[in-house]
Amino acid sequence: GTLTGRLEGDKWSVRIDHDEAEISSQFRDWLEADASRSSTVTVAQEVKVVRVYYDGKAGDELIGFNLDMSSPMTPFSITGFKAMGRAQEMGVMVGWYLDVDSLLEEEAFQELEAEGLGDCPGSWEEATQDLEAFQKRLDLMLKEATDIELVFCNGLDFKLLPAAYATYDSEPYRSVGDEIGSFETDGEAITIGSFKAEEGPAYLSGAREGWQLNLVETFKSRDNLRALGQLTRQGVLESPAALLTLEGVKLMFEPRDASNTCYSTCYCDMFDAVTCPTNCIELRWVTDGDGRHSPDSRWGVFALVTPDSKSTPDESVIESLADKWLSATQMARGPEGAISVEPEDWDESRLRALCARHGWQFEWMTEEGEKRRRIEGANDARRAAERAAKKVQGPSSAGGAAWWRLDSVVKAFAFGNNTQKPKIQPPPKPKHMMSDKVTQEGADPSVARVKPQDVKLQSKLR
Repeated sequence: GTLTGRLEGDKWSVRIDHDEAEISSQFRDWLEADASRSSTVTVAQEVKVVRVYYDGKAGDELIGFNLDMSSPMTPFSITGFKAMGRAQEMGVMVGWYLDVDSLLEEEAFQELEAEGLGDCPGSWEEATQDLEAFQKRLDLMLKEATDIELVFCNGLDFKLLPAAYATYDSEPYRSVGDEIGSFETDGEAITIGSFKAEEGPAYLSGAREGWQLNLVETFKSRDNLRALGQLTRQGVLESPAALLTLEGVKLMFEPRDASNTCYSTCYCDMFDAVTCPTNCIELRWVTDGDGRHSPDSRWGVFALVTPDSKSTPDESVIESLADKWLSATQMARGPEGAISVEPEDWDESRLRALCARHGWQFEWMTEEGEKRRRIEGANDARRAAERAAKKVQGPSSAGGAAWWRLDSVVKAFAFGNNTQKPKIQPPPKPKHMMSDKVTQEGADPSVARVKPQDVKLQSKLR
């Protein structure tokens, strides 16, 4: 087929070739009834397929299906919804297409019976023989069938095939026979049998032996009206040799099937520049998985595609471009793992988050708060000292001989708004320390030997 236009939602409309085998039975009759008609199909850039299982009746959600005779590949689409249901929850929308082939395999659809309905067709080819009866079976399925799975899609998948245009209007290839040796036909398509030269317009544009001539595009082109003269598509199919004598004609060639032609296979360090005769190429990277135990040794391929009309860039230019591409790709991917964004300044929310992370208590530093924390700390120390003093045996002063430090500290910090801080008083002396003065009888022998006149007092300033 040929792309004819872009639709809403990344979809494309494709005009199906007139001689396509998919156009059969009643669809073919509809197409042949009017020369201005054409068969089309909708393809999607990103194909979405949804399978919806109904344990109840599908008609509780779906209004019905619309039959489009111009779309033989996707003839039935959803017309609307009655109420919210499973299909809509899974993303199905109005206009999505019903997969008829999958429906024909459902037992609930095959077992439907009604007057004048007939047997269920075994294939879509059989269903196209009587589309009216098949439409009735669809309507009955919505009303009565349960325990059934319906498959919907937003469009068909597609693949762009290369096309080669060859114009024969100048020496040394003025006629088709100057380049192409022979054509072959099977009654449905005309293919290139052989080439006389490999420098002609068809070969240089990418056409190869086995490629077929697109008769629809060739005969539709206004540029070929004079060159083709009285030739018809059916006449050319029966005798393709008539094409070899044509002059001033523009032919369109395309691959017979969707399979690719391999122009080069590279491996290890055997990567040489390759010239492909088409502007539509596909690069494939294949590996057998060897090297999984040494991931640091893994490698890939950087391929650069340039027009053949321009000179091949130097290897240094390609290496520089590869480095820039790799750097830009890594920057675009960004860092791995979770990303945490924090402000540079330490506001209250960030301080609270830090305290919560480490299990700290958050409080703004004020005079009252600081005084309260110190008093609470001193009280905690007093209680700890009292508990320790109770375990000590023997006489002790009130609160213990060493409590004077904590008691004085508490009084010192509890000064309130007074500007003068009370001094810390020494502890009272225990009763057992309040005894008579202790004196020494007699002179100290070590001191008696020192003569006072020999004693010198010295002081140093520091």
